[in-house]
Amino acid sequence: MHTTNRFIFRIIPVILLLVAGCRENTEIPGPIDPQMVQDQDDMTWDDYTPIPGKNWADPSLVPEREFKMALVAVDFPDQPFVMTLPKGSDLFGNPQIDPVSREEIPQFYADFFLKPGKVNHGQTINGYWMEQSRGKFGITVLEPYGPYRMPRELWKYGLSELGQNTFTPDGSVVHYRMERDVDSLWRADAGDVKQHYDAVLRIYAGYDETGVWQEFGEMKFNTREDITPEWGNPNPEKPRWAATRYVEWTSWKAAQMQWGLSSIRQGENSGTITHE
Repeated sequence: MHTTNRFIFRIIPVILLLVAGCRENTEIPGPIDPQMVQDQDDMTWDDYTPIPGKNWADPSLVPEREFKMALVAVDFPDQPFVMTLPKGSDLFGNPQIDPVSREEIPQFYADFFLKPGKVNHGQTINGYWMEQSRGKFGITVLEPYGPYRMPRELWKYGLSELGQNTFTPDGSVVHYRMERDVDSLWRADAGDVKQHYDAVLRIYAGYDETGVWQEFGEMKFNTREDITPEWGNPNPEKPRWAATRYVEWTSWKAAQMQWGLSSIRQGENSGTITHE
């Protein structure tokens, strides 16, 4: 029994040496497609690598099916277009470029979405659709309308969603959707032309809450009691926070913005072109 144990103990070091020797002489190949995790906040356009082969944003490429869309731009009595403000002047630190006049806003966004240029770094909605469908679908026409001034304040639309409708400055309970008011203004100006388009993209002044609820809520403030007055309800008698979609609270300024929902509408930061 003791002899067997001594034999085993002598064999183990030899095996380990053989294994170590094999490892030293064996080169492990690297991954074919190495994964690199990088926070989007740290990324710039220098990190973008286009898919090789074809530039799908090239306007000369004709899709198998062409979509004709209208772009209707609206602002609110309490919210101008962010792009009309001095550079970096609003509460969220925008806009990032020099201001655009209010009258130029509809054409500015139509060009931003459809024409490759300096501001969009050559990337367009048409290019995205073309790339994803490999040339089957593209937006070839995006006709601008407006700008129109909405009949209600932004918060009356933005707080009408997802359990936020009691967090109003005046104590009212709101239940509004912007689409009906947008289309009414558009029809009064341009006539009943909606049927001439495959879809209508409604651009509204301000932000989509998707892009601001977290960064300007729990990421900016440790608790809802820490929210500073400029981020709170304009009525100082009301809480500075409001309910939001995924967590219990965000700043009121973030909460008053609209969600994309299942419609084709776009804030000046993000929005919905299609939904699930």
